[in-house]
Amino acid sequence: MIWRNKFCRRRVRVFLNFIALCSLSPLLGGCIGENDSPQTIRETEIFGTRIVVIVAGESEDKAANAISEVFSHFAEMHRRFHPWREGELAEINRAIAEDALPLTVSAPMAKMISLSADYSRRSGGLFNPAAGELFALWGFHSDDSERRPPSASEIAAHLSDAPQMKNVELRGRILQNVPQRARFDFGAIAKGAALDAARDILRRRDIAGALINAGGDILVIGDNNGRPWRIALHPANVQMELADGEAASTSGGNARFFDHNGRRYHHLINPR
Repeated sequence: MIWRNKFCRRRVRVFLNFIALCSLSPLLGGCIGENDSPQTIRETEIFGTRIVVIVAGESEDKAANAISEVFSHFAEMHRRFHPWREGELAEINRAIAEDALPLTVSAPMAKMISLSADYSRRSGGLFNPAAGELFALWGFHSDDSERRPPSASEIAAHLSDAPQMKNVELRGRILQNVPQRARFDFGAIAKGAALDAARDILRRRDIAGALINAGGDILVIGDNNGRPWRIALHPANVQMELADGEAASTSGGNARFFDHNGRRYHHLINPR
């Protein structure tokens, strides 16, 4: 299972963040602190967000070692798929700009490009990771805190010849033809792919119950010491249970944004 882009998730009326109820209240059924069964919780920051992994019903050493492998893999993915810091994706975007194709990409990158092309086709282009130039235009390809919204003429100039995933040609691991204005940005799908990888790592290590929360993208394995994993949509106070292998994902404008002239602009961008 791979997450769909922010623009083509299942129909939701609002964009809010999922938070594990266990991290908010130990009084709710099936959450942290309610019983004496072992639970190991580790957190870090990767992908520009807070990552929390909870493992239930395992020894501290076994759980900690498994979580450590998950975090290491996440860090490697972060380096590979970061759209503007040095790494494989930045090298690919530079090669596209310099018309230096064909180029051999890594197996994980080839898989990401192929999946993205499929989701772009299925969404009618609303998921368009080739539109990294548009995200950069809005200032979201920079660590600079000083940002401004682009002008209408700047947006129109981009949309007049906007690159599309359908024009990307990948044969095996050889990236052959890509619109020269294309800049890949897989931020809308990378965390979902990371959670899939985390699921595989934890199951390979015989972890029977776990919850992985990557800043609003949540996936669970098994149960929480015999109880369902429960999460909440905050601040709407909507609660739901997730069964083994199920996941929930939201996008919000409360983490990545900038203010300009009294108005807030967030990173959820319609590529059209």
